[in-house]
Formats: sequence, structure tokens, C-alpha cells
Amino acid sequence: LDMGCGTGLFALPFARVLPCEIVGIDPSPQMLATGMAKEYGQQVTWTQGIAENLPFSAQSFRAIFLSQVWHHLADQQAAAQEFFRVLTGGSGLFIKTFSHEQLRMRWDLTTAFPELMDFMLTIYTDTPELETLLKQAGFHTVRFSSFRKEGSMRPSDMHRVASQRLWSMFSFISEAGLQAGLLKLEKLIEQGDRPVEYDEHHLLVTAMKDK
Repeated sequence: LDMGCGTGLFALPFARVLPCEIVGIDPSPQMLATGMAKEYGQQVTWTQGIAENLPFSAQSFRAIFLSQVWHHLADQQAAAQEFFRVLTGGSGLFIKTFSHEQLRMRWDLTTAFPELMDFMLTIYTDTPELETLLKQAGFHTVRFSSFRKEGSMRPSDMHRVASQRLWSMFSFISEAGLQAGLLKLEKLIEQGDRPVEYDEHHLLVTAMKDK
């Protein structure tokens, strides 16, 4: 089950390589329709729904995957209980997210748009709270694995992302905070638009259900 599958960014590759049925679920019928129309779209079962009330019977899935979806859930405890309910024994929940430590290392939040740091730390559940929540839902083992991929970004690219609000976090910044950040980026662009270090950090949370 790919929870919050959108247009199939992960569900479609899963369908190409995994020898099992892939189900993508998302609240948006428009995104589901787009995914269905893509290549390999017919190899995925597309379902409209929300995590807090999954339209599946108990023990229906061997694995559940969420990529940058957890912080969007309206009721994380209810969602965790639903994930536990629909998983078979001995199977796992896999969550790709950010830890607070990783957020505090992000160049865009520390330098360009510091106003967003507190917001991001608020909406992303940090590891101790997430572990407690998942164990309360019934998962017996919760593991955290951090991943880092070296990378860079030109100030002009970040300027485009921010000015067009291509990332959802920019929907929550004040106009003054946005303009101040864009001004910082414009100065860097004028100085040669040299790439700045922008490593890609992710946290993979693995929660296992007893057999």
C-alpha cells in the first residue's frame, strides 16, 4: 500500500519491480486519475481515501509505504492504528520523513527562509514522539535510519522554487519573510549564482508488526 500516492511517483516503480499487487491510495481523485493514465498505470490499483479511515479489511497488506506524507495526516494516532489494523503479522510500516536534526541542517531554512524553521519543526513529528506513537498503536519494533546524499543547489533554482511556491512549505510563509529570503537569493545570484551545499537528507522509519 502506497499511502498518499499522488500521481504514482513511487507506486508505479513499485509495480514495475515488485512481484505483488500494488495499491495506491490518495484523497485526491485528480491525482489518482493522472497516475492511472501514466505508463504502467494499469498495473496499480488506485483507491481514493484517507489514512485515518482506510477502506480495507484487517490484515490486507504486507507493507505500507509513506513518502513525506506523515506530517500531512490530520490524526496521526488514528492513522497509525489503521496502518496496524490492515497489516498482516510480521509485516512493516515504512515512513520516509525528516527528523528535527535533519531540518536544522537545511540551508534553505537556516539561511534563506529562517521564518519557516519553527513551522517545519512544528509540523514534522520528531523521532521520540513518533516512536511512542507507533508503539502505542501496537508496533513492537521501531527503527530509524538516516540517509544523506551530497548535493548542491544554485540560488537561482531556489529562487524559482520559492517565488512560484513550488514546495508546500512556501504556502505558510509571510509575504515579508518570503521577500526577505528572495532578496538574499538575488544577492547570491548577482555574485555569480554559485551552487551552495544542499545535501539531501531523509529519515526512514521502520515499524514492525508481530507475527
